[in-house]
Amino acid sequence: MGRLSAALVREGKMEELVAHYKETIAPTYKESEGFLGAYLLLDRTKGEAQSLTLWRNVQDLENNNNNPRYRQAMATFAPLFAESPRTSLFEIAVVVEKKGQDE
Repeated sequence: MGRLSAALVREGKMEELVAHYKETIAPTYKESEGFLGAYLLLDRTKGEAQSLTLWRNVQDLENNNNNPRYRQAMATFAPLFAESPRTSLFEIAVVVEKKGQDE
């Protein structure tokens, strides 16, 4: 399961967003059951940020969303955004990974 959240970042707040993501939300993800990974994607020229999180299943994602620590951490992002994030859920249909140099 993949969740993609996208938002416009307030001007001058991009670096603060990156630091805040690493320091505040990443630790809550790491302690969540079923969490597989996260990517923070930026388009600095447009002032856009997208967070892609990967989950074992929908139930694990919902459990994370209902975690009070996660909800509190997410609330602290509001001053960095020019608008509320848009969120979509996706099925992970294909995974391509590069394992090593010899493969």
